[in-house]
Amino acid sequence: MINTNAIPYHGDGLRMVGYFAIDDAVPGARPAVLVAPEAPGLDDFNRERCARLAALGYAAFALDIHGEGEVITDREQVTESP
Repeated sequence: MINTNAIPYHGDGLRMVGYFAIDDAVPGARPAVLVAPEAPGLDDFNRERCARLAALGYAAFALDIHGEGEVITDREQVTESP
């Protein structure tokens, strides 16, 4: 069974909310994969990617790149410089 969790952490002074997936049916250690979302942020596509990797035997963690789990849908906002 694939176990998924939102994982809060802090980075660059922001509260981040990453996403972790692992197959609880697989015992012992396993390789890990770090998923780096594209510019809009940690969306359903990236969460599904983590679940698929977990089903293949990996422990997968997707980063939050904007803070608070925000996904940016405005194309102009995505391309603005910080």
